[in-house]
Amino acid sequence: MDEPAWALGPVWNQGGQEYMPAAYKLLKEHDPNHPVTAVLCHFTDPQLFAPYMDVIQADYYPIPPIPANWYAGTGFQGINMFVNNTRRATQNQKPFWFVAQAFNWGKKKAENESWEVPAEWRRFPTQRELRTMTYTAIAAGARGVFYYSLMDLIIDNRQTGGYLSRVEHWEWLKQVVGELNQLIPVLTADTPEVIRFRDRVVTMVKSDGQDIYIIAANYERQPTQTRISVPGIRQASAELMFEPGDPVVSIENGGFTATFEPVESHIWRITPGQIRQRFPER
Repeated sequence: MDEPAWALGPVWNQGGQEYMPAAYKLLKEHDPNHPVTAVLCHFTDPQLFAPYMDVIQADYYPIPPIPANWYAGTGFQGINMFVNNTRRATQNQKPFWFVAQAFNWGKKKAENESWEVPAEWRRFPTQRELRTMTYTAIAAGARGVFYYSLMDLIIDNRQTGGYLSRVEHWEWLKQVVGELNQLIPVLTADTPEVIRFRDRVVTMVKSDGQDIYIIAANYERQPTQTRISVPGIRQASAELMFEPGDPVVSIENGGFTATFEPVESHIWRITPGQIRQRFPER
């Protein structure tokens, strides 16, 4: 089901609250070998529906900035909220998949004139926004990413910017998915991961069993600077991946300082040969 809180809301007090438990029970009776999932749309939904899903999905669409009086901040903080709420609702026992926005809200206005889409929403996410919403979710602990397009990348419509604009957006999507494909060995590794939130940056440090990766995203629409800690490493060099020049940063005393532009993300990799000194094991 897509967005059960919306779909069941009008009939919730007339038995609608029984739909999800009954549907889950029926599906499991007929097909116990496949996972059941649905896409949620409210921060409180994981507490309501998580018992009746095996994989939790959520379609938080934050592009352009949602007014601060709606959600926390004007960036991607809502993604973190969904991941953390799911973790609490399931005691971290069920995976969370993030449904990312790959469409222009202006198309919804064209389809439904009765709904006045705010003018600042009528655009496609920028290349940086598309990339950083992805890495914000992953660094916060999401186990999957699903890109939803509302047909924008197929139908030629002046509301969505036309053919050339759609080609550009598709290339952006291919680029970030290409990065994810290269990161699959570490993202799927059965190794410990350290997740931290500091200075509006969410950071995941994880190893694929050999190299150490640092995935960090500034989820707000203002620049920030933060110190990133690398557990177990006292001194090393880390190479910046997927960005022009691939500069190397120096890790001293277990960490380094990183600067981020608004909604910007970075990935660093440390190979065994780049480690100069480790902290003594306790």
